[in-house]
Amino acid sequence: MNTSFDTIDEIGQVLKPGEEPGEVEQPEEPKELLMTARDIAVSGEADKMQDGAEAFPRLIDGEISESSLAELKWSITEADGISLPLEVDFSFNSPTELTRFEVFNRPLYTNGKIKALRAKAFDEEGNEYDLGRMEVGSSDKSVTCDLTEHTQMPSGKKMVKFKIIFEESHSGPLMLSVAEVQFWKRNAAN
Repeated sequence: MNTSFDTIDEIGQVLKPGEEPGEVEQPEEPKELLMTARDIAVSGEADKMQDGAEAFPRLIDGEISESSLAELKWSITEADGISLPLEVDFSFNSPTELTRFEVFNRPLYTNGKIKALRAKAFDEEGNEYDLGRMEVGSSDKSVTCDLTEHTQMPSGKKMVKFKIIFEESHSGPLMLSVAEVQFWKRNAAN
């Protein structure tokens, strides 16, 4: 702070007599919004999961950490009959125009990291859109699918459900650890 009083620090815009202040720039509205657990219900093959059906909400809890993983049951063998693929359904509370989704690998350790997944979307009329198979490298933090680039889904189409099929992990068919699944929707304000 200047206390000498012989100079004035610039506080704001100095206007000339009769001049109006300029327009204040407003921040631009985001083109897409992250959906939260309030917007989505998750279900799947609970008998395959460590912690059963309680594992699924961890996929949309907003936390990407080792303490919030959804995992296949531990210490299983082929004889247990539990293995990949694992189907997980994400049902939206209202029809939603999705722009992208991102699936996050476990952040620290390597066991159970996703190697391949397949995604499908379902619209209000029950039509299914196969978005194909996505490969995930063992060092990849996540895999993202920009739905605006998919010709399988008509532009502007609202979806009511999304299915992710975890097909392979880098540790084989008996291990899977997923940290988070994020869905982004078009901002209706734009």
